[in-house]
Amino acid sequence: MKKLLKGMITTILLTVLAFNFSSIETSAATWSSWQTVSGSCKVRVSTDYSVYTSNATSVDVQAESTNCPRMDYQMDIWGIDSTGYTFMIDAINPTTGYFSYRTPVKKLYLSNLTYSTQAKVRVLVDGPSGNKAVWSNNIMIYR
Repeated sequence: MKKLLKGMITTILLTVLAFNFSSIETSAATWSSWQTVSGSCKVRVSTDYSVYTSNATSVDVQAESTNCPRMDYQMDIWGIDSTGYTFMIDAINPTTGYFSYRTPVKKLYLSNLTYSTQAKVRVLVDGPSGNKAVWSNNIMIYR
């Protein structure tokens, strides 16, 4: 009877731990707040993680809009230096396309980036009132 009870308790604990670790992995994606492009047209940006280790090969990005017409976009990554100054990371090739609701997941490859930096993904949308930059939450990229 004691062996059965120990076995059940061990099984329950392992199950709880497995669910906790799996939820950490799946909840890593982060959406920015909604940012107004013009009028009621708003866009937000998602990255798959907020921290990218030196083993990471890309940042997966998605943009989503509400109340917007079709918009062309360019996605790129901008570094943030210690003074808060933002600069375009030239080692990361931008990706382009168009959307009216949600972009497919786009990969911004990190293979040519040789230094660690705090950064943000910029989605430059050509909205109803011209170009507007929509920014992700801060991310950290380690090299």
